[in-house]
Amino acid sequence: MKLTYRTIIIYILVFVIVIFLYFSRECITGNTSIVLEDFEKYSDKDNIFNTWLLRDDDKKSSSGTYKVSEENGNKFLSAVSAGNSIQIAKKVSWDIRSMPVLSWKWRITILPENANEKAKGKNDSGASIYVIFQRSRIPFLPWQYQPINVIKYVWSSNLPIDHIVYKKKTKLGNIIYEGYFYVIESGSGNTGKWITEERNVLSDYRKVFKESPKNNPYLIAILSDSNDTKSNAAADYDDIIIKKADDK
Repeated sequence: MKLTYRTIIIYILVFVIVIFLYFSRECITGNTSIVLEDFEKYSDKDNIFNTWLLRDDDKKSSSGTYKVSEENGNKFLSAVSAGNSIQIAKKVSWDIRSMPVLSWKWRITILPENANEKAKGKNDSGASIYVIFQRSRIPFLPWQYQPINVIKYVWSSNLPIDHIVYKKKTKLGNIIYEGYFYVIESGSGNTGKWITEERNVLSDYRKVFKESPKNNPYLIAILSDSNDTKSNAAADYDDIIIKKADDK
């Protein structure tokens, strides 16, 4: 078969595109970690609620609870709860099977008094990080009300480390919320110190739900609250990163 000049050019272009796509894939899959949030991109004039979502629309109250602070050239999120409970969340793109590990830094400054995540009327946490999975998709229902499965990592005032608390909410006979709280820090012994955490979320999910997640996480969330105990809570958060399991 006689090849024309145009045909040769087409073959060359196809070859170049295939090579480009191959190496692009290698670059993407070769990453061992992805930063979900480090708060460095926000300036004093930026509002984090252009990126982070609220479970309610009270941005004025939320901005009094959460703000980006800076210390020694490093930016981080500060949370101060004065008898309130305001959760903020961020949409994420996260392939949990290829990157099952979540790491982050946090620092507690005030723990809610007499709080206990297991006790009714005392369910406050000085600091907590959520990984949120969608159970199912209900058309036209806002994200705040979609059925979810949750893994929540907490810094508890009183519950011991490694304690797990189970929570479930149903409506009209359907589970709209099922979650497990992992206590990974407890008490005031490390008050004022930055602590780095690392959890294999996929393993933690399988341990408590007894199956693998049907969907990837679609939200991460942060909450420091003190509404049940009518007290105060304060914590700082930074460097929320997902990693491959063998990335130490």
